[in-house]
Amino acid sequence: MFCLFSDTTAANIAFSNTGADMDLIKHVAKLADAHHFIEALSDGYNTIVGEHDTTSAVDMATEYKIQQDLQKVGANKTAFIIAHRVSSVKDADLILVLNKGEIIELGNHKTLMAKDGYYASNYNEQIGQGGDE
Repeated sequence: MFCLFSDTTAANIAFSNTGADMDLIKHVAKLADAHHFIEALSDGYNTIVGEHDTTSAVDMATEYKIQQDLQKVGANKTAFIIAHRVSSVKDADLILVLNKGEIIELGNHKTLMAKDGYYASNYNEQIGQGGDE
């Protein structure tokens, strides 16, 4: 999940990277599997989007593709991933579990599963008992 700001689609993609040109913006959109969707909008990358509208959940196949692409481009880089799906963060080096703005658990997937707490409960609910640990 991420927030959009009242600006163009291109500006939202380039957020915090003031030097991003249109080639980089389109490259990132392709990595997120969003390029064709954006191109189909009435004004393409110049379409104004609304502030704080969260994006809808992507299907599992698209999520998997995004994760694979992030692993390719994110090697030796720090990335912050904010997600409700545990499958989106399962391979992270450090997972912070928040509840009402407070960190209630932290660790990697294996550590959090061993604690059998909030994260493990959500994992089992989302992935199912005996899932891919």
